[in-house]
Amino acid sequence: MTFIAIPVSISIIYALAILLPPGFRDKVPFLLWTDGALSPNKDGIISLCPRESICSEGVLQICLIGIARLSAFATYTLMAQTFLTKMHCTIHALSTSFIGTVVPFSRLHHVHPKVGFWYAILASLHTITHCVRWILREEIRLTGSQAGITGIIGFLSIVGTVWSMSGGRLGAKSINKMKFEDRLAIHFWLMMLLITALFFHTRRCRILTSIFAGLWLLDYIYGFVFKTYRLDLVEFSPLPNDSGVQMLWRNPPSFNANSGEYVKVQLPWLQEGGGEWHPFSLYLQEATSAGLDEVLKIQDGTEHEYLSRTARIAPKPTNTAILLVEFQNEYTTEGGKLHHCVKGIMESTQMLSKTHELVNFARSQGVHIIHIPVVFDEHNGSKNPNKNLGVLKNHLNGKYFLRGSWNAEIVDSHRPKIDDVVIHGKSGFDCFVGTDLQKKLDALGITTIILGGFVTNCCVESTMRTGYEKGFNVITLTDGTACTSEQEQLVSTQHSFKMFSTPMTCKETMQIIEGTIPDRLSQEYQEAFSDLKREDFEEAFDSLAYTNLKHFIYHAFESTEIKVDSLFIIEEAREQIRSQSNTTQIFMVPAGDWTNEVYNEVSSRTQLRSCWVRGPYVSPYSVAGDFSNLVLVATGIGITPALGVIGQYKGLSRLKTLVWSTRSLRMLEFFEPLLDDCHLSVIYYTGTEHISNAKARRLTSSGKIFLKQSRPDSLTATVSTLITSTESLLTGSPYHRIDQIPHKSRELWCMFYCGGSKRIRDEFRDFSEKKNIKFEHELFDW
Repeated sequence: MTFIAIPVSISIIYALAILLPPGFRDKVPFLLWTDGALSPNKDGIISLCPRESICSEGVLQICLIGIARLSAFATYTLMAQTFLTKMHCTIHALSTSFIGTVVPFSRLHHVHPKVGFWYAILASLHTITHCVRWILREEIRLTGSQAGITGIIGFLSIVGTVWSMSGGRLGAKSINKMKFEDRLAIHFWLMMLLITALFFHTRRCRILTSIFAGLWLLDYIYGFVFKTYRLDLVEFSPLPNDSGVQMLWRNPPSFNANSGEYVKVQLPWLQEGGGEWHPFSLYLQEATSAGLDEVLKIQDGTEHEYLSRTARIAPKPTNTAILLVEFQNEYTTEGGKLHHCVKGIMESTQMLSKTHELVNFARSQGVHIIHIPVVFDEHNGSKNPNKNLGVLKNHLNGKYFLRGSWNAEIVDSHRPKIDDVVIHGKSGFDCFVGTDLQKKLDALGITTIILGGFVTNCCVESTMRTGYEKGFNVITLTDGTACTSEQEQLVSTQHSFKMFSTPMTCKETMQIIEGTIPDRLSQEYQEAFSDLKREDFEEAFDSLAYTNLKHFIYHAFESTEIKVDSLFIIEEAREQIRSQSNTTQIFMVPAGDWTNEVYNEVSSRTQLRSCWVRGPYVSPYSVAGDFSNLVLVATGIGITPALGVIGQYKGLSRLKTLVWSTRSLRMLEFFEPLLDDCHLSVIYYTGTEHISNAKARRLTSSGKIFLKQSRPDSLTATVSTLITSTESLLTGSPYHRIDQIPHKSRELWCMFYCGGSKRIRDEFRDFSEKKNIKFEHELFDW
């Protein structure tokens, strides 16, 4: 506000002098810098007539010319600020200089629409008062003078310029068919018309317009020539389920970007909108490749999916699944038609009791349990085209595993628990064929499968081979499988299993899950498991066990690297903050015509094409450097500027907390790897797709993420809890309300809202004023 008020006040004082009597300047020379012109005419009427166009007589006309003159001089400073706040290149260059302590560069984003609005109001007032005064003086002919014509043109153009970017019932935003690009074009060309009109309006206008519009034009040309980069090699990664597009490029020379800033992007190869520039927040970490792998896993049969799998054998419980193949009464229980065939091997290996013990242990360690029964229809048989050949023919003729029968039910000892997965649709011998097993495994992030069940040399072996070819780490249970004879069992476990898996006993498998290498394993497998450590499997703590945010915050501090006594040791101070990465990324969510067009084009064409990037430019969030403790509140795709701020300040250089509300599970999985730089993250997932406990544990395995599958009762209440609980831990004083925190400590905190909701912005603005916590925001209104 000071940035606007002081220049306007100075210009008004300068304009005021002419409305005073001659000689008045000598009395207060430190306030008045020009001579007065107010004096009585020959008829004794108060008049003012330094030149014909502003001659006035009488109190009413003097009041009108006073309003016109004061509004004119006020518009000069507002005009200057309107142009200066759009000098993006200059602002970016000066943002880290000492001048930034005087000029609020990070706030100029918000200053521009405010000064533009008041510029239009005062320009309208100036024009109207002049016209009314000319009518009263019967000098309407002056509207046809150069000053009159250019004044009216300027008045109409400034009103149109502001209207093109205004909301409300009368603003251009209310016209549904008018796209942002159309409004931006109207805004630009009406502004150019305004500059032309002002240049020919008066001598003073011509000088001031030449200075400030000229500075803006020079800044624009500099950005056009020196800050616009052609990117010949760009990686576009379309995400499934229309989640969006990640754009990544290697930073060109002199692209001095900082995480949290923004750039404008032009994609010439778009069929529609190829000449348009669109702004996006940027972040400078390539950890999103991990998130991309997680999201892309739901696409079956892609080369990327195969190549992205881990090459090492060592399993993590949360990435491991036990596949229980055909543990059904037909095989396992007396009375089953095939029980007599496998009974001998079952009894010799005690496979039912051993797999039962293994499964219970594995559940307790976070391993996923997947049941895969086989079911045949009595009349339709199997969907397999070879149903009249070999073993499958025998199964159909014998009417085994008929749908709805006791024989097809899973044995009581192995009945699925509430968090287990049951795969339906298996009507052959390979568990992957005809089922959604692949999709389920990928959705759970499974890289290791443990196979047990019936029969060893048929369904188990078929599934083992396919899993091996698909890139899974396969473990087969030598005493958790059974077939029709001891000879067949030995051939599979001693020969076939070793070719396509790691054969183990159930006890050895429990050791592996627990983090211990079994003694029996050969040197080959010892080397494969050599990097297996117990801590690889242990989560910092189970964040799902905490429903109370305060308790979570306490345990997160105790369980992670956030230590009160280490907050003064800033290793990141020895590193370069700006330009610390060789690549830059932006994320485009398909929210409008242009971004939808980008997603469709990228999804259907080659993903490497040239484009143009202009920038970078200063973000309002650059004020984060002035505070020690940052709270970033994001909704939806607002996570990208939030991550930019988080990525800018590594480690303990700032205490960073995030509150994010999202309805997209794919977006949550994509960005989760980037949250590692955030000390505490509170995520409200509001989507319709349910997150299983297993997936939730994987997403929160860092111990720093508090995940709730519901809408927040109040975002401000969540932030209040974060601040009070964190301050209590940092200072050792028990705070229950922000009001109890000393004012000096509150000055160290700043809240940032990253999103598009004016309601949320206003809530936090009110909250900020009441609690004396600094607040900044950005509503995607570049």
